[in-house]
Amino acid sequence: MLDVCLLGTAGMMPLPYRWLTSLMLRYNGSSLLIDCGEGTQIAIKEAGLSFKPIDVLCVTHFHADHISGLPGFLLTMGNAERTEPLTIIGPKGLTRVVNALRTIAPELPFEIQCIELEDETEDIEINVCKKKQMTNPRSSGSDEALRLSPPKILSLEQALEFIDTDELLEVTPKSLRIRKKILDPTMRKRAGFRKS
Repeated sequence: MLDVCLLGTAGMMPLPYRWLTSLMLRYNGSSLLIDCGEGTQIAIKEAGLSFKPIDVLCVTHFHADHISGLPGFLLTMGNAERTEPLTIIGPKGLTRVVNALRTIAPELPFEIQCIELEDETEDIEINVCKKKQMTNPRSSGSDEALRLSPPKILSLEQALEFIDTDELLEVTPKSLRIRKKILDPTMRKRAGFRKS
C-alpha cells in the first residue's frame, strides 16, 4: 500500500501544530521524503514514522521553508546509525546547497548522492496510482494520510508475462521489481522503445 503523509504544510515560518513544508511517501518498506522544512523531524515522530527507511529526498526548490530542516534531519539519521546511502534529488545547484548545509553536519556515517535536474522542464518520472483530491492546504483535515488500494502482487510467471520490451524484471529474495531497461527518460526516447 502507498501511504502519503503531509508532514508540514505551513509556509514562511512554522506554526503551532503546523510545521514547514514536507511530505513523506511510503511503499513496500521504502520511503521518499519531499522537502525538509523546519520541524520535519518532529512531524515524522508525531506521525509514528521512521527516518531509517528514507531512501530518497526530493527538494523542490531552495527556499528556506523547504530546506531549513535538512542539517538536523541528516544528523538525526546519522545518530540513528544509518549506513545506507541517501539520494537527494533537486534543481540545479543542489550539490552546492547541500554542501553548504553540511557544514553543520560534516561527519555522517552514510554517503549522500546528489542528483541535479539540469533543466527547469526536466521531470522525474513516477507512476501515479491514484490522484488525491485537491483541498485547501490551510484546512484542518488536509494533513491526513491518503490510503491507496494495495498493488496486485504478481508471481514470477505473471511478472514475466506483464513486462514490456523496454522493461526488466529485477528479482530479489524478498520482491520482484519491474523497471525500465534504460532509466534515463531522454535516453529511453532516443532508443525508440515503444509499447508493444
